[in-house]
Order: sequence, then structure tokens, then C-alpha cells
Amino acid sequence: MSERVLIGVPINLGTMFGVPSLIRALKGQDWKDRDIIFIDRAREERFIDACKNVKDIEWIKSEFLGNEREAITRDRNELRKIALEKKFDYLMLIEQEILPPENFLSRAVGERKDVFGGIFFPSIIQKPNDPEKPIIKNRVTNLSRFEKTKGGDVNVGGLTLKDVLPSKAFEIDMMTLNIALISRKVLEKVEFKTQGNPLSEDLIFATDCKKEGFCLFSDSSIVCGFRQGLVVTILD
Repeated sequence: MSERVLIGVPINLGTMFGVPSLIRALKGQDWKDRDIIFIDRAREERFIDACKNVKDIEWIKSEFLGNEREAITRDRNELRKIALEKKFDYLMLIEQEILPPENFLSRAVGERKDVFGGIFFPSIIQKPNDPEKPIIKNRVTNLSRFEKTKGGDVNVGGLTLKDVLPSKAFEIDMMTLNIALISRKVLEKVEFKTQGNPLSEDLIFATDCKKEGFCLFSDSSIVCGFRQGLVVTILD
């Protein structure tokens, strides 16, 4: 029996930007033993009412808070609760600007890691008037590493193309939760947090995982698209 995966999408349906493409990408995953739940934190319900007709997806409307950081953390914890109560083996978190390849789940689950961060390139942006010449910033991924100093570990920011290419699997120090696969073992010990902590919720989660003895991994051969007005061209 294959591992069961809950695909959880905390979303703000104040806009339908990217949603149809994301739905197609999630329903097209080549891992069949999975459920899909969208939790909408938007003020209005006009878009979620339209989306509820989509088959094989559960739609939940959460309370509008006005504070995005607290709202998305609350909804991630609701997805964590559902995954634990219904005995899923993994929770896959994904947000509406991400487009995973159809083999993302089979590849990510196949890595057999407790915390797996999907990789995308938010700093590679195509110019509409010249798509052949993308703007490439020095630090281009959603993954980070730390460097040890006398004052402690310092986050040096997003990994560079040199860090992740050629394609390979590697350990990381911090990742965003825009797309992540998290095992049941981690969910049992680590909650998503924000209140009372000046760090971002992504860094809090990564730090708490490491405190519990879990390592974070990624694989630059499993690359996701990132929507920033345009679908980004992935370098390989």
C-alpha cells in the first residue's frame, strides 16, 4: 500500500490568479493515493462558491482575519490537524503561485525525507518584451543556507544557481512553505507558528523541525514553476 498524501492549499481567493492552472496541476499528479483540500481565507465567498463544483477537491471557507500571516498559519494548522486525524502519511502544502510538475509527488515521496522543500526560482523573471533574456538575480531560489560565524549561524539568503545546478539532492537550512512535503512524524511534533515571534513563519517551522532532530532536504531535479504575472522559464 502506498503512502497517503493530503495536498493542502491555504489560499486567498480574493483573486482567481493561478487557481485553474493549480487545480489542473494537482489533479494531474501521478500519485493517486491523495486527497486535495483548499482552505480559503478571503473576505468574500464569491470565488469559492464557483470552485465548489470542481470534482475530487474539498473546499473549506475559514474566517477572514485581515492579518495574512496569522490567517495562513491558522489554516496550515487546520490542514495539519486533518492530516493527523485522518492518518495521512504526508502533508503536502502548496500555494496558488506554484505550479508543480506532474511527477512532483511521486518524486518527492520517493525521496523518503521527513521535510522536503520543493524548489522554484522567484528571482528569475522574464521580461514581457524580451522573454529570451530573463532577469537573473544572484540569489534565485526559495531555499536558504546558513553560515557559521562567531556570533552564531547567519542566514545568507537564497541559494544561487551555482549551489543547485547541476541537478542534485541536498540538505538545506531553511525553506519557504510555498511548496513542501512534510511527514506524519514531523506533524506529530511540530506545529506552524507565528504569534509572538518576529521571525517569519517559514523560518520558525524550519528551526522547530531542526530542534526536534529533523533535517530539511530538497532536490533541484524536481523544479516547480512560479507564477509572478508570467510563468517563469526554468533553467536546467
